[in-house]
This record gives sequence, C-alpha cells and structure tokens, in this order.
Amino acid sequence: MGSGVVLLDIPKLYTAITEWLSCVMFLILLKRRKGNQAVIPLFALVLGALCVLQYLIGNVWPLVLWIPGMFLAMGIMYVTIYSCCQVTPEGAGVCMAVAFVLAEFAAAFEWQMYSYFGSIVRISSAAGNVLLQIFIAAVFYLIIYSLAFFMEKKLIVDGGLPPVTISRMCGFLLTMLAVFLVANISYISSDTPFSATDQPQIFYIRSLADFAGLFILWSQQSILREMSLFKELEMTQNVLMRQYYQYQQSKENIETLNCKYHDLKNQINIIRSEADADKKEQYLQEMEQGLQRFGAENKTGNPVLDVLLTDKGMLCAQRGIRITAVADGTLLSFLNAMDICTIFGNALDNAIEYEEKLEDPEKKLIRAAVFAQKEFLVVRVKNYCDTRIEMENELPVTTKVDKANHGYGLKSIRMSVQKYGGSMSVTAEDDWFTLCVMIPFPKGFVPETQSPAPDGGD
Repeated sequence: MGSGVVLLDIPKLYTAITEWLSCVMFLILLKRRKGNQAVIPLFALVLGALCVLQYLIGNVWPLVLWIPGMFLAMGIMYVTIYSCCQVTPEGAGVCMAVAFVLAEFAAAFEWQMYSYFGSIVRISSAAGNVLLQIFIAAVFYLIIYSLAFFMEKKLIVDGGLPPVTISRMCGFLLTMLAVFLVANISYISSDTPFSATDQPQIFYIRSLADFAGLFILWSQQSILREMSLFKELEMTQNVLMRQYYQYQQSKENIETLNCKYHDLKNQINIIRSEADADKKEQYLQEMEQGLQRFGAENKTGNPVLDVLLTDKGMLCAQRGIRITAVADGTLLSFLNAMDICTIFGNALDNAIEYEEKLEDPEKKLIRAAVFAQKEFLVVRVKNYCDTRIEMENELPVTTKVDKANHGYGLKSIRMSVQKYGGSMSVTAEDDWFTLCVMIPFPKGFVPETQSPAPDGGD
C-alpha cells in the first residue's frame, strides 16, 4: 500500500450507503405501495438508521455483536422494501437477499479499488485521501449499480416479481447467508481453511465471494422467472385448447339443433295443414316461436365465428343476457381457427361471466363488433359494467380467490393478437367494460368494406 493509505477495514458508512442504494434500486424497479411524498422521507430516515447502525457496529459495539448487528441491517432492508414496494412477504425476502449481497459486493469492490489506486497516486494529505475516496466511490458505485439495475430489470417484468413460495425464499436467504459467511469468515476466525491473514487477501476473498454470490442469486432469480413464464405459457395453452375444444363441441351441437329445428318445422307444417282449430294454430305458433332461437344461426361470412356467436347467443338467451353482434366475418379470413376461438371465446366468456352476476335484467347487455378501419381489423366486445375495475399491467385484476390460476383468458387473447403484430386494450368507463383488438391486415389483403364502428360495437 502507499504511505498515504491505511486500510484496516471498509468504513461502515460505505456499507450503510450501499445497503441504502440497493433498497433504492428495488424501489425504482418495483411498483410502489406509496407515493413520493411518503417514500422520500421514509428513505431518508432509512439512510440515517443504517448509518447509525453501521457506526454502532464498527465503533461502539463489541465484536460479538457484529453478526447480530448485520442481521438487524438485513431486517431494516427487508422492512423498507416490503413497506414501500408492491411485493409479497416472500418476494420482499428475495429482494432483500439480492440487495444485501449487492451492497456487500459494492462496498468491498469499491474499497479494494480505492486501495489499489490509492497506492498508485500516493496522496499524503488526509483531505486528499478523503476526496479520492469520494471520487472512487462515486465512479464505482455508479458503474456497479447501473449494471445491477439493468440485470434486475431483465428479471423484474412490469414492476413485479413472479410468485415466490416460502421454500424458494428460504433458498435465496440461505444463499445470502452462505455468501456472507464465506466473504467474512476471515473477520470471524483466521484459523479456518478459507481464512486469510493479510489485508489484501481478505479483500480479494470478500470481493470474489460477494461477486460469485450475486451471480448465484441472479441465476436463482432467472430460474424463478423462467418457471413462472413456463407455468403461464402452460396455463395459456390450456385456455387456447379449451376454447378450441368448446368450439368443436358447439359446432356439433349447433348442427344437431339445426337438424332438429328443420325436422320440427316440417312436422309443424304437416300438423297445420291437417288441423285448423284456433287453439291448435295458436299452440303451433308459440311452439314455432320457441324454436326460433335454436334455428337463428349467425351468418357472418366466417364459419368459425358463426358457430361461436350462435353458441354464445344461445347461452346468453338461457341466462337472460341480451347480446347484439354486428360482424363482418370475411375480415377474419387471415386468422387461423384456434386464434379466432381464443379471441372471441375468451372475450365473450368473460363478458357473460360478469353479466350473469347482475340482478337487473335490463343491465345484462353485451355488444360485439367486427369491422375494418383503414389497414386494421378491429374486434370490439363490450359489456355493461357499473363496478370499479382494478387494473394491473394494463389488465383487470381477477376477483377470484385463486388468483394464481385465473386471469389467463385475456393473456391468451393478447398472445394470439401479438402473433399477427396486433395489440389489445381494455378500458372500464361510462358503465361499460370494453375489450378492443386491433390487428393490421396482411400485405396484399384488401377488405371488402371500410366502415366506422357499427352500432353493435358502440
């Protein structure tokens, strides 16, 4: 080392600052529970608390209280992340584990860089050493936390963590504790196979152990994210297959009903020709009117959409829901059958599920429309909605108790739409819940009609 640089240990103030910066990073990446007016004073208080705690650990408390003091710092970081960010208790544990190891690495690596550059520059004055410390800390903290931010940004999607179980949180915490033990074992005891005796070796071991631990935690996060995406993809695929299966069943059922409808219609004509009593005529008229809903097959120009609208129309009739559909099915010719089933099946199922909960029969309304607007196919499904809908990641939050296994209907719609370069949006305003899909027509596809939204889609 240079004569102007004396290194006994990393200043505890630096450790407090890196712990605070790690919490700030997750505050930026995750969705917040509170606004800036509440968060900023709280984080200023947390910085002060960490500085006081690290001062006590390094200058006042005996060595035996060092490990309990570090556990207290972990607790402060956990409470800070959980109270300010929209995460579960388990998710806050994962974030705290990553934040703590990142803080340890940033403090260790920066101090090692200071020891190296300080020995080269050979500054003799105390003021010069302080300025050098501040400069090196600012530079390397900026580099380290910028890289960590972009790494975490890939693992945290839409401001949220994937579902975390208690066992997986314990895996993160055990990794954190193992890394902390290996990195600091030389401070606990010098008589172990992993301990170092001179200061440079202690810094090397600490920096390398924290660096390796950080990447282990990021690997765990990546696995957690991939497992969550796999489960979501699996659930979405199940929704797609279920909608397509329902379409196949509906097609067979509607064909059977249509056959029976025509058979009964012929029977009615025979009876009518043989008997002309007024009551008999009235009875036959009522019988025919009752059958109309089963024979009223939709003719949109697309056989898949015809089956879906007819099937959902029959279901709405049974449940007292009025559904109107103005659709040009010829515009759907470039979509495959499964995607049509996914988009319309899920959209109408969601609308029907909400409307059947309403008590007022006059409010049970669904409107669907398919039309062309410039170079886009537009699909719009609206249903009456007089309750406040909570949105998250541009999708409504499911009201079902089992939230982990629901809410995939709209995600499957979005997935199908994105295959064609389209977009999906949902809004809830003016007592209407609206799902709107816009898909660009393929190159060379010329729709037969260009029109504004039909009345059925308003």
